[in-house]
Amino acid sequence: MFKDFLAREAPNATTELVHVADPDFSLPSGTSIADFDGFIWTGSDLTVYDEEDPRVLSQVAFAQELMQEGRPVGGAAGVSSWRHW
Repeated sequence: MFKDFLAREAPNATTELVHVADPDFSLPSGTSIADFDGFIWTGSDLTVYDEEDPRVLSQVAFAQELMQEGRPVGGAAGVSSWRHW
């Protein structure tokens, strides 16, 4: 859904879909947070209040990394990211 939206609204954007809650989450090979212009947090059925769920903890940790790096983050409710506008 978000990739379709970005393709329509920002046709020059390159997007990467990542699943931050997955145990083996990583950004695409050869990339780092700094390579992306921003991140869209698309949501899931998890809740940030579940402080013992490793899937939640990994998302919170990644969100903290994004904030420390000063990357723009938007949310709608995984993470889809965009770069090279």
